[in-house]
Amino acid sequence: MNWYCVQIAQKRLAREADTIFRDMLRHERRTRDARAECKVFYVPTEDGGHCYYFTPDAAERYSVFLGFWSGAACPPPADPLLVQAV
Repeated sequence: MNWYCVQIAQKRLAREADTIFRDMLRHERRTRDARAECKVFYVPTEDGGHCYYFTPDAAERYSVFLGFWSGAACPPPADPLLVQAV
């Protein structure tokens, strides 16, 4: 299984979309018995957007969530200094 990411582009409603994304992710974790190995990371984008990275375990666990938010397979985050756990 690959890493997956969801990108929320910088737009007029990016803050609102990001808030909805985080609220939905919290709800998924509460209802799907989140495990420690199911990690999600956040990296701000250069254009003011938001990018969320799902480890392979998290991508498998939250596959429906990733489908809803148009998640795509990707390499792991490139710069570990910018990564923040969600």
